[in-house]
Amino acid sequence: MNSMTTALEALRKELADTRHREKVIEDTIRHLEHTLQLVAPADSKVSDEFAGLSIAAAAKRFLMKKGRGATTREIADGLRANGITTTSRNFPMTVYAILRESQGFERTNGGEWTLMS
Repeated sequence: MNSMTTALEALRKELADTRHREKVIEDTIRHLEHTLQLVAPADSKVSDEFAGLSIAAAAKRFLMKKGRGATTREIADGLRANGITTTSRNFPMTVYAILRESQGFERTNGGEWTLMS
């Protein structure tokens, strides 16, 4: 009976370890899914028009196409929707930093970016 008890205890431990590994895997999957939603929602891409362009060049095209100013969030969403890919955890902040340092853009008091004349 003792060897059966030992075998039963070993199986219970293995089951507990397997459940723990399963929980770790599920947590990792949830984290990756959340990260992917923050980076680039799969259904947000509309075209590849800006693919291969720098963020500044794509933002310039986006604003020209829009014909008016846009917020940082609008620009970031528009760039991703038109082919700009990113691994940035906070793409709007990345866009903001690049536009702030790039020539040809100005930010209005209303918080919108426009092209300088």
